[in-house]
Amino acid sequence: MKKHGINDINWTLFSWKSSLEKLNLKADICFFGDSITRGGDFQNCFPDKVVCNLGISGDNLSGMLERVDMIRFVSPKEIYLMAGINDLLAGNTSKVCIDKYHDLIKAICSQNPQARLFVQSVLPINNEKCKKNMSAQLIRDFNKSLEKICKEESVEYIDVFSLYEKDGKLPEEYTVDGLHLYPQAYSIWMNKLQSYIKKG
Repeated sequence: MKKHGINDINWTLFSWKSSLEKLNLKADICFFGDSITRGGDFQNCFPDKVVCNLGISGDNLSGMLERVDMIRFVSPKEIYLMAGINDLLAGNTSKVCIDKYHDLIKAICSQNPQARLFVQSVLPINNEKCKKNMSAQLIRDFNKSLEKICKEESVEYIDVFSLYEKDGKLPEEYTVDGLHLYPQAYSIWMNKLQSYIKKG
């Protein structure tokens, strides 16, 4: 087995984890994801809850697996996970992405047995605006596989894709660059979550 030396440590990640652990936060809700999650003003949307946003811009499934213990450090009652679009955009096959996602789900559940996990679908994109070439069907198929895994792991799946998809893409009025949402567009997503957020 390869031994990792001090020079192999990601000190930024190590510092963030260490700080979270020492803060001894007790969150009601944790949002875990990439830049789409990071862009959400969740605390403002759910003011009666203690919300921790652990979204990192540019993160992928491997990166999230590496920092999954951050969730445990904030002791959430509910975890809302959204991931996968950066992996798909990088050209990884759907199967590779799904296998990594499955590992991520199992890791989260294993480390946070006290919390309810909600897995949210990948959002549609606007190819013209973000200058990408990804079919809506690829994302639909990915989400369908994700939903199947959630059933296998007894985890709740939330379809957010269909809330935003129109004619196979993310409408221009919702998105800054074809991928990320305008602040006002988050309200569609947040309204959906109202029925899932634990009351009391």
